[in-house]
Amino acid sequence: MNYRGFGLAWLAVWLFAAPAGAVPLTVGALGLDAAEVWQRGSAQEEADFDSVILRMGNGPDMLEVFLPRHRARPKTAEAQFIEQLEASWRRRYGQEVAMDWLELAGKRWRVCRRPSQSGDGHVFQIVTVHAGEAYQMVAVTPVGVDRLPLAVQALLGSAAWDGVVAKAAGVPVVASAAKPVAAVKPEPAAKSEAEPVRTAAVAKPALEAKPAPQTKPEAKPEAKPEAKPEAKPEAKPAPPSTPVAVAPPVPEKPAPVAGKWRFMRGVTVLPQGKDWGDLAEAEGRLLGTDGPVTGLGLAVQGAGLDGFLEGYLWHKGEDGRERRQAFRRHWQVRWPSLPDLLVGGQALALDLDFLAEVTGLDAPGNMSVRLELIPACAPRKDMIAWLDGLEANGAASLAKLDKMVCQVPTGGPAAVTVDVAAKDYPSAIGGKVSKRVLLAMPVEWESGIQAKEGEVRRLVLVARFQTSGAGNASGDPMFRQAAAVFVFGP
Repeated sequence: MNYRGFGLAWLAVWLFAAPAGAVPLTVGALGLDAAEVWQRGSAQEEADFDSVILRMGNGPDMLEVFLPRHRARPKTAEAQFIEQLEASWRRRYGQEVAMDWLELAGKRWRVCRRPSQSGDGHVFQIVTVHAGEAYQMVAVTPVGVDRLPLAVQALLGSAAWDGVVAKAAGVPVVASAAKPVAAVKPEPAAKSEAEPVRTAAVAKPALEAKPAPQTKPEAKPEAKPEAKPEAKPEAKPAPPSTPVAVAPPVPEKPAPVAGKWRFMRGVTVLPQGKDWGDLAEAEGRLLGTDGPVTGLGLAVQGAGLDGFLEGYLWHKGEDGRERRQAFRRHWQVRWPSLPDLLVGGQALALDLDFLAEVTGLDAPGNMSVRLELIPACAPRKDMIAWLDGLEANGAASLAKLDKMVCQVPTGGPAAVTVDVAAKDYPSAIGGKVSKRVLLAMPVEWESGIQAKEGEVRRLVLVARFQTSGAGNASGDPMFRQAAAVFVFGP
């Protein structure tokens, strides 16, 4: 669907005339009227994402909107909170982020546009503050749509604050969730098939008992030879075996059903501001007497990580005098094809691009990436708090993931390490090397991920970085403090 093809008149109709059949939605103090063309997500899906979910269109033309129910309370004034949010977006998404303001229904929204993780389409994060709480809407647009669709603007234009109580907000979801349950009830049919067998077996003895008091009792003894046929009813105990014969077609162990896991959130962890002084000293010790480190850094650039280290080395010339030579080493790791969806029984495929550049040294730096897919089960609030803690506190919070690991069957995907050595680059000064990683997801393992009551299930893909196998080479102290975490939910 080409959302840019609609005219201004269409927008005016959406903004000022609530369409027939509009469904009111409420999150906190925010009330919205969702037009009939929006399709609501299932109850289970909304519970997993802790969001109201709306969709329009199908397949590659689908437009999706997520309205998180959880609302943060900024600890600063609204203007300062928005500034911090903008800095966070720029730090996380780099140059690919674009920001704008949108004012609708008397409210100003800060809009951040960025490419989706897969590179297809865009993601719009739309944020405002009301009564001390931050409200967010996330819109995922199809390929070719790089402006906020008018349908989303119309949805925001229907906003009412502190004055809308959506009594029917949950009805469509409950009704749609209840229908399949009522439809998938074969038990009544199965019982109706078994009951005739039982009534027939009971009724026949009763009929044979009635003729007994009838006249001509002598005729029956003479017909005793016919009692042998009554041995046939003794064969009629076979009907009781009929229910037993019905049971075998139902497998004792149903075949596992492959699940689908959708990408929910990504966090790239970097060293904290207070850590950089110690890291510079650690890098300098690795260089020893060769020379000091004059600069180092790590940054998020789009779907990837950039790091550099620079300084100078001392070399003895032909005349025996020591001369200083500057050097700079630059590492880049990109994951341009992070999947939006994982499916049990299908391998998780991830392309990694390694880029390196070096000056003043003999060879570019090595790089190693370790990937591990971890099943995590915890209350939803604990999962969100952990991810927020990663962004705030850095790699130190990664250890908390160990306490959230689910109990799952054996046979899950093993951790994979991808190494790129200096000799793998196309030239002595660096270049680009691409590698594909496959992490198996057996159906038996994936379908066996079960959470306790009150918990949610997540698959967490964790990427860790280092520049040497032993972890003691130039660049290691810095990259040990970095990680990329990608969370998928059912």
